[in-house]
Amino acid sequence: TPAVRHLSGLKVLDDTTLQVTLGAPFSQFPMLLAFPAFAPLPAVAFTDPEGFDRHPVGNGPFAMDGDWQHNQRIDLKRAAGYTGARPPMADAVHFRIFTSKDTAFTELRAGHVDFVTSVPAARAYEARRTFGRRYSVRPSGTMDYLGLPLGDPRYADPNVRKALSMAIDRPGITRAIFNEVFVPADSLVAGMIPGHRAGACGEACAYRPAEARALLDRAGGFTGTVELYFANSDPTYEQWMTAVANELRQNLGIRNVVFRKMSGADLGPILNGRKETGPYRQNWVIDYPSVQNYLAGLFGPGNRMGWHSPAFDDALARGDAAATPAEGLTWYHRAEDLALADLPLIPLWNWQDQTAWSTRVGNVVLDPYVGGLHLDRVTVRH
Repeated sequence: TPAVRHLSGLKVLDDTTLQVTLGAPFSQFPMLLAFPAFAPLPAVAFTDPEGFDRHPVGNGPFAMDGDWQHNQRIDLKRAAGYTGARPPMADAVHFRIFTSKDTAFTELRAGHVDFVTSVPAARAYEARRTFGRRYSVRPSGTMDYLGLPLGDPRYADPNVRKALSMAIDRPGITRAIFNEVFVPADSLVAGMIPGHRAGACGEACAYRPAEARALLDRAGGFTGTVELYFANSDPTYEQWMTAVANELRQNLGIRNVVFRKMSGADLGPILNGRKETGPYRQNWVIDYPSVQNYLAGLFGPGNRMGWHSPAFDDALARGDAAATPAEGLTWYHRAEDLALADLPLIPLWNWQDQTAWSTRVGNVVLDPYVGGLHLDRVTVRH
């Protein structure tokens, strides 16, 4: 139960205007407001939250056509009375919900759906051959990392963490498993983010197995079993974890590597409670396109690794309080450098979004900042 019923620093000026007074300067606040969590909600969201979950009401060009059919479908129709700047071209949109990306792609090939939001990486070459210009690969803000349990003394030395990182063949894995769609990480942030610095990770993200083994030996080596944690929700997770396990064995001489594979529902509480006993798959999807979003979200207070750096916190705070975006970026880069030097979280690769569509739809406009497809612009060919 909330301790208070009203937010401080928030004042209603009129029906469409809120005045916000921050408790401290935050240079990213205007960008933060682009995060969908800050979208306006109708009164029913508060008076009947369970009903709103089944039948949400938005302010866009489409409206729900019936309740959300969990694990099956979501139907939309043109919103009656919509007068905004994005009138829809289609009369309706039907979302089919699949448990597998492969199944969805197969349904597209069979002509049973018109658009898939995520082509499996393993079928990238097939998609390119089959759909040609109706197949798209574009930058994504999503990153994969290898998180480390810093409460375990075996991972406490930054040199051990750097050795683990340098033993991983990012180009080889992204080529063999992701068909060169994903991009090997060279930073803590995705390449599409303003302020991304190519090569910021330096040699720590380079594949140098001999140097990695020598570095691990100088740090005292590694004893015991490496337990790798990941969810069973996507077959590529086990594929790349298998590749990492093999490289740890071959390049670092760590013989005992085992998997801790489980459902995402079971894995989340383990990682959030810092109860894992080995490295784990960590993923980040941008909330808003800012370097700060990655740094604060992954390394801020209460992070999964249990990492804390006063110098990092200070640089992040100075970036937040900066008077200009350029000044803020200077401090955020300083914070990123500190995190990369200590490496409590190992960057692996930057996703790329793959989509494909049928000949029945046209004017397909894709934008990574709106979740992919501009639904309002899609035309239907009868």
